[in-house]
Amino acid sequence: MNANPILLQKKYARVVELFAKENAITVAKALDIFYHSQLYELMSNGVSDMHCMSDEYLVHELINEQKRSEWLRIIKILSNHNFYFTIHNPNKPHC
Repeated sequence: MNANPILLQKKYARVVELFAKENAITVAKALDIFYHSQLYELMSNGVSDMHCMSDEYLVHELINEQKRSEWLRIIKILSNHNFYFTIHNPNKPHC
């Protein structure tokens, strides 16, 4: 389902403003993050009626997307430097 373009723009503005406030960043920075996000793609394409979700829900989705993106960036950097990850199991003795 596609939303009315004017209502969708207002939704974007509210989400961006709330995202900026919750992350203590400028609205310009929040706008850049939003327009380069998967969330924006989903909303603008009318996927899963994301535009029908609350502003707060969408902001938390954007925050989670940013966290996932940051972790993937860190993993990529570390893998380029040949770091290896191991999971510490406190129940298993170390060799």
